[in-house]
Amino acid sequence: MAGHRRAGRQELNSGRPGRFLWLPDSRDVSFRTGYGRGVTGLKHDRGDDDVREQLLASVGEQLGALLSAARALTAASAAQVHPDLQPAAFHVVRWLHAFGPAHAGAIAEGVAMDKSAVSRLIRDLKAVGILRAAPDPEDRRATILSLTPLGEKRMKKVFEQKGQVFLQRTAHWSTDELATFAELLRRFNTPPPQGDGPELP
Repeated sequence: MAGHRRAGRQELNSGRPGRFLWLPDSRDVSFRTGYGRGVTGLKHDRGDDDVREQLLASVGEQLGALLSAARALTAASAAQVHPDLQPAAFHVVRWLHAFGPAHAGAIAEGVAMDKSAVSRLIRDLKAVGILRAAPDPEDRRATILSLTPLGEKRMKKVFEQKGQVFLQRTAHWSTDELATFAELLRRFNTPPPQGDGPELP
């Protein structure tokens, strides 16, 4: 169990690319819409700077749509785990499914939530039979949290359904298109070298 906790913390504190994700703010004058036509609507007879601004605005809009869809999918996934759960609880369940049994403090750190908020979510998850608590064999005063068999079963179903959604979205993409998409996402999620731009904390 200790190994699970160490692995989770190392992964979450390793400065992985997702920590540095930057999105255009629609309130910024540079990214106010009017570019909803997408890439095909760009006027390439304008200067390169204008075209680049339009492209960045189009990317920002699509990322905004992606984040909205992700939030909706998280809410739906939480309901699949248990209809009474708030979407935030799904982040706790997903983290435990990925990293294994852990202390409440490690979970709070992993999902970037306040400890008191995570404690309330844990209480709700235990009440509906998704989480269980057991004494830590290394410190009997501490408690280790893990998914119950029911929790594991519900998460397996959630991932199967989310996988189907992904497969449906990309079913008609060529291998080259998938390779390009994967490479561009990898580059976008890779933080710039220090000093080349702002990083989110």
